[in-house]
Amino acid sequence: MRDTTPLHAFLNLARQLAREPCTELNWSRFVDLVDQMTAEAAIIVKLPVRTEKGASSRRSAIDPNDAQGIQTLYRRNRRRAVRVIISGEGMTCDIPTEEVEAHFRRVWAPSECDTSAYIPVEGREPMPSGPFSNAEVAKRLQKFENTAPGDDGLTYSHWRRLDPGCSILTEIINTCLRYRRVPAVWKRSVTVLIYKKGDVTDVTNWRPISLSRTLYKLYAGCIAGRLTDWLIRNRVLSPCQKGFLPADGAFEHVHTLNRSLEKARTGRADRCVAWLDISNAFGAIPHMALEAAISACGAGNGLVEIIRDLYDGASASVSVAAGTTAAIDIRSGIKQGCPLSGLLFILAIDPVVTAIQGEAELHRVLAFADDLCLIENSPEALQRSIDATRTRLRSIGPQLNAAKCASLHLSGCTPVGVRGTSFQVDGVLMKLLREGEAATFLGAQVGFNIVPRMASLAEITDIGLKIARSKLAPWQRIDALKTFFYPSTVHMQRMGTFSKSDWATIDRILRPELKKTFYLPQEASGEFLYGSAKRGGCGIRLLAEDSDIAAVDSSFKLLTSPDLRLASDAATHAKETTGRRLRKNADSTEVGLYLSGEENGVFRETRGYGGVTNVWSRARNASKRLGVSWTVDGDNTAITYDGAVLRRKQRREIMRTIRESLRLKRSETLTAKPDQGRAMECVAADLASTHFIKSGDFTRFADWRFIHRARLNLVPLNGSSSWRTGDRRCRRCGYTTESLSHVVDHCMRYTALYMARHNSIVARIKKAAGTRFQVIAENTTIGTQKLRPDLVIKRGKTVLIIDVTVPFDNRMAAFEVAARSKKEKYEQLRAELASEHGAAEVVPFIVGALGSWDPNNNKFMRQLCSRKYGDLMRKLCVSDTIRSSRNIYIEHITGVRQEPDLI
Repeated sequence: MRDTTPLHAFLNLARQLAREPCTELNWSRFVDLVDQMTAEAAIIVKLPVRTEKGASSRRSAIDPNDAQGIQTLYRRNRRRAVRVIISGEGMTCDIPTEEVEAHFRRVWAPSECDTSAYIPVEGREPMPSGPFSNAEVAKRLQKFENTAPGDDGLTYSHWRRLDPGCSILTEIINTCLRYRRVPAVWKRSVTVLIYKKGDVTDVTNWRPISLSRTLYKLYAGCIAGRLTDWLIRNRVLSPCQKGFLPADGAFEHVHTLNRSLEKARTGRADRCVAWLDISNAFGAIPHMALEAAISACGAGNGLVEIIRDLYDGASASVSVAAGTTAAIDIRSGIKQGCPLSGLLFILAIDPVVTAIQGEAELHRVLAFADDLCLIENSPEALQRSIDATRTRLRSIGPQLNAAKCASLHLSGCTPVGVRGTSFQVDGVLMKLLREGEAATFLGAQVGFNIVPRMASLAEITDIGLKIARSKLAPWQRIDALKTFFYPSTVHMQRMGTFSKSDWATIDRILRPELKKTFYLPQEASGEFLYGSAKRGGCGIRLLAEDSDIAAVDSSFKLLTSPDLRLASDAATHAKETTGRRLRKNADSTEVGLYLSGEENGVFRETRGYGGVTNVWSRARNASKRLGVSWTVDGDNTAITYDGAVLRRKQRREIMRTIRESLRLKRSETLTAKPDQGRAMECVAADLASTHFIKSGDFTRFADWRFIHRARLNLVPLNGSSSWRTGDRRCRRCGYTTESLSHVVDHCMRYTALYMARHNSIVARIKKAAGTRFQVIAENTTIGTQKLRPDLVIKRGKTVLIIDVTVPFDNRMAAFEVAARSKKEKYEQLRAELASEHGAAEVVPFIVGALGSWDPNNNKFMRQLCSRKYGDLMRKLCVSDTIRSSRNIYIEHITGVRQEPDLI
C-alpha cells in the first residue's frame, strides 16, 4: 500500500541511508535528513516561529478559570493542566542567572571516582543490540505522555500524527542505534528548575529537569525498555533496589520496613532505622562511573558506546525567571528527564546497595533509586552501616546530606517504645524521630504510634473535586480523573492507610459531581458511571471497591514477589497471622482458607481470637466481600475469582481482572433495567457507540449534554416515564405518548429532519465506497418491484444492496427486526441482481437514533474501506446521528429550528 503519511517523502532516503556503510559522509547525510524532516514536521503541524533566546523565559500563565485556555493546555500537556487546576502554576526560580550558571558549571564540571567498586561479571549475554521493530517503537511512542518539548517544539502527539505507523521513526532510531551515536543537536537541551522544598534562594532546593527533543527521548526510551528487560532477565541488580523497575517496589519496601518494626515490637528486640538523603544524587555521578557500571555488569560495549555518545558533547542552558544561561557543557552527572537516567543511576549505585546488604538473610537496606533506608538490630550496627554507606557513596561521587537524614530507634523491651539514641553523618547529628513522629518513606508515614492524618483524606477529596469542578471540557474532566486522580490513590489503598468506609465517603462526595459532568439527574443509575467502558459504561473507579481489590492484590504480590527474602518473610507472616487466629501452628491449606475469608469449621471454633489488623487480615476481609478464594502453596500460589484462576505469571493482572469483572457485572445490571437499560443494551454492543466519551471527538458540548441522559431515558418529556401523571400526549402532533422514541424517530412533524439524518449516513457510505466500488444506483427505482434502495454498488461480480435505517435504540431486538425487514423487502431484487451479475447481497446498515452502532455493520465495513478509514467512519456516523437527534429533540422542546438549512 502506498505510504501517504505526512512524512512519507523522507522514508525512501531514510531506508537507503539505513543500509549504507557506516561512514562519516553517510552520517552527515543522515543528520541532514533528520534536520530536514524536523523542519518539515514543524511546518506541517504549524508550529509558531520560535524566537531567539530573550531576556525572560517566563511562560505565559494559565488561568484555570479560563475555559478555553485550560482546555487548550490539556490537549497539549495533560499533566501540566492538571497541576495548574490543583495547585496553580508552579513557582519560577528567581535566583539571578549568573548565580545559577556558576552553580551548574561547578556541578557539571568533570569529576572522577574510584571505579574499583565495579567488579566485572563474567558469562552474561550482553544486552541485545539488533534493530527495533515498528511495533516496539510505536509502543514506546504511545507510552510517552505529552510534556514540554525540546528546542524544536515537536511533541510526542505531533510525531504520532505525522508518522502513525512509526515507519520513518523506526528507520531513524535504528540508524542511530547502528552508528551508536545521535545528531549533535539532540544533545542540546534546556534545563528547567522545579522547586522541591526549603529556602527558595538556595539553588540546591530546585530539581533540574532536562527538556530534550522528543526524537532523542524516543531513542533513549527504546534503549531504556530493552535495558530494563535485560536487567530483570539477568537479575543484574540487587533485589533490595526497586526504583525505576516494573514492580510494586514502593509498597514492598514500605511493607518490609513496617514488618521489621513489628517484629521488634512484638519480639522484645531492638530495631534501628536510618533514612538517608543524597545531595544532588543524579548530578553527582561521574560519567566514568556510568561507563564502568555498564561494562562491569556485562551489558556489552555497544551500550557503553551508546551512553558515551549521549553525554559526549552534551550541553544545556538553564532556564530561570530572569532569563536563560549560556550553554553549559555537561561533563558529569546524569540528565534528569532522560528516559535512561533512572536506570543509569541505579546501575551506578548498585555496588553500594549490594555491599550494604551483604549476605544477610533479612533486609539491611531498602533502596528506591536515591531513597535509601538502612535497618539494623542495634545502634552500633546502624552507625557502622551509615558510615560504610557514606564512604562507599563518596568513592563513586555522591555525598549524604545530614540535614535531611532521619533516624528511629524502636525497642520492643519494656517499656516498648522509641529510644533517644542519636546517629551521625560526618559528625553531624541526624534528625531523631520521637514517639508519634513519622518519616515519609516512599509516600507512606512510618514511625511508632503515629495516627494517619485525616487532613490527607480531605486533601484527596479536594483534589478530586477540583478536577471534577474545573473548566476542562467534560470529557477532559473524566479523562483527568481516570488518568491522574484515581491512580494516585492506589498506593495509599495498598498501605491500608484509610478504611474502606473512608474511601466510600470520597465516592459519595464525588458521585454528584460525576453526574453533573455527564449532565445527568441524580436519579441516574450509578451503574452507568461505574460500568465497563467495553459495555457502554464510563469505566470510572469506585474507590471503596478498589481498596478491597488493592488489599487482595497487595497480599498476592507479597507472596509471589521475585524478591525471595520478601516472599519468604511474607509466607511466614501469613502463617503467623493465621496461627494467631486458629491458636495453633497453621499449614498452607489453612492459610489459604484464612485469606479466603472462611468462617466455618475450625475458624468457627476460634471466632474472636487473633484480632490483629495487618495486610493479611485486610486481604481476608476484602476476599470475603469480593468472593475471592486463595490457594497458598509456594510457587503454585493462586487466587480464583469469578471462575478465573490467577497465578504467579498473572500477578500484574489481578487488579485489572477483578475490577473489570465487577464493572461488567454492573453493566449487565444496567442493561437489564426496564427503563434506563433499553438503549444501553444497544450502546453496549459496540465500542464505537461511546467513542466520544474519552476524547470528545466530533462531539459538540450540546450533544454531550443531551446524549447521556437520552440514552438513560431521563430527558424531560410528557410520556418519558410510566410513573408520570398528567397529559402524556405529544405537544406537537398530539400522539398518545410523547416518548423519546416518538420524538426522535416517529413524529411526522420532523420527517424532513429524519430524512436528513438518514441521508448523511448514506453520503458517508457512498464516499467510502468510491475507491473500491462502482455505484450502480442511488435512491432510484430498480428491479421489477420498482424499489428504491439507498445504494446499489458493485465490485467484480458482487453487487451489494445497501439500505440505511435509523431505528430507535430499544434493545438489540429492534435492530434485528429492522435488519430482517430490510432483507425480506429486497429479497426479490437480490435474486434478480444475482442472476444478472453473479452474486448479490442485501446489506441493512443500521445506526440507532441515539448513536448506537450495530456490530453487524462491521462485516460490510471490512469490504467497504480500509480498517483505518472504517474506524473513522464509525465514529462519524455515530456522532452525526447524535447531533441530528439532539437537534430534533431541542426543536421539539423549544420550537426553534436547529438546522436552518432544512427550512
